Amino acid sequence: YEPARQPPLEAQLIDLVDEIAYNHHDIDDGLSSGILDTDALAEAVPLFGDPLRRARLRWPQADPRSVRNVALRGVINVLVTDLIETTGAGIHEAGVSTVEEVRDAGRLLAGLSPVAHEQNRALKTYLRTHLYQHHRIERMKDKARRVLRALCERYLENPRLLPDDARRRVDLEGVHRAIADYIAGMTDRYASEEYQRLFDPTLRV
Repeated sequence: YEPARQPPLEAQLIDLVDEIAYNHHDIDDGLSSGILDTDALAEAVPLFGDPLRRARLRWPQADPRSVRNVALRGVINVLVTDLIETTGAGIHEAGVSTVEEVRDAGRLLAGLSPVAHEQNRALKTYLRTHLYQHHRIERMKDKARRVLRALCERYLENPRLLPDDARRRVDLEGVHRAIADYIAGMTDRYASEEYQRLFDPTLRV
């Protein structure tokens, strides 16, 4: 871990690649759930609106979900193509050929062009305002916080409620680390079921 140096290219890319993938899934989930409106998103975010309009013109009889999927692929195509081209240009300009040279470059070499960066920023801003801060999402997040807090407090009060492998880690790493790691490994469904097992007196454990 050398914070004064740049990360390797793989590490530089992974944040951007993850962001592109997460935004794609969030758009899809937001539209499927009805929280986001297709036309409103298209009007506010050209990154999505442009491929949507092209898809509608090309396949006027297609069902809305298929057209939407084509538009989502268009979003991915624009961002990924730009990321590849801009990163390649950055590497060429820096003249690097080894990991050590990448780490000593003095700046990040992977990234989006200014135009694509602004398009992506507009998309993220729209998602934050119209999806992540939507009252339905806020209710879900509030519920999740209460479930996780209750699980953590209950395990702290009685660590014997933890399964054997997590309990063994208590002696090695401490109770807080063991509980945190155990909860972090839970899926949403498992956390909900565990909450019911611990707090619902009518449920068999």
